[in-house]
Amino acid sequence: MMKKMRVFLVCMMALVMLLTACSKGTTDSEDAKKSTEKNPKSTAKAEPTPAETQVDPAAQQGEVALDYDVSVYDEVIAEVKNVLALPAEEAAPEHMDAIREIGLVYEEEAETMLCYQYKDVNQDQVPELLIGLSAAGEDNYLQNSICCVYTVVEGAPNCVLYGHPRSSYSLLSDGHFANFGSDGEYIFFGEFYLSAENQILCKDYYFTYESQGNAETISVYQNATGNPDAASSNVLDMTQDEFYELEEELALRTLPLTDATTFIEFE
Repeated sequence: MMKKMRVFLVCMMALVMLLTACSKGTTDSEDAKKSTEKNPKSTAKAEPTPAETQVDPAAQQGEVALDYDVSVYDEVIAEVKNVLALPAEEAAPEHMDAIREIGLVYEEEAETMLCYQYKDVNQDQVPELLIGLSAAGEDNYLQNSICCVYTVVEGAPNCVLYGHPRSSYSLLSDGHFANFGSDGEYIFFGEFYLSAENQILCKDYYFTYESQGNAETISVYQNATGNPDAASSNVLDMTQDEFYELEEELALRTLPLTDATTFIEFE
């Protein structure tokens, strides 16, 4: 019995000591918190969270600076709205052929389907105006089509890139543009970009055309000029199936215009 009593007393003493230590730790923690509140200039620095250390994706992809006056493009946006409303018998400027086609096909819905976005695609601190189809969430590059790209030259908007019903452009994540199309003789695709001098340049361009010396077979050609000229292009040892696979790889890199404004919202 005495042995059990000694064990009981030892256990009780251990429990008391444990409770005392916990209470002291809590008090010390509260005191430290109060000390920090009284001394906001403490040199202790909190470790940044992963969210704080991430680079803003918008900055990486050339989103427009908030202090840039994008109203320089208002006249272009107003012109697009006018083109969408043109009667069928009236023509539009050549660089707005794709916009005109959207207006004819979708009629009243065109101002909802067409959108615009400001984006500095060549990283020169001047945002470009991108006009295209509103298709967020779509993976099909045909739904990511860009009709026109404008930049500012000598204080005025200038169209530097435009598609038409047989040749469409789409935005890539690095600010480049993918091009897909066909003109009956050629099937082509390529990658283009806007230079620091506001010139559209070709990075890579592929097309199919009849083989040199044998009009009955088709060859795959490549160049960096962006023109389907077989005589000045490289003939590739590539099948048509491989050509289409390469085209699909480029298509999967295209992006819709995100955070864009539909034309029906522009007043």
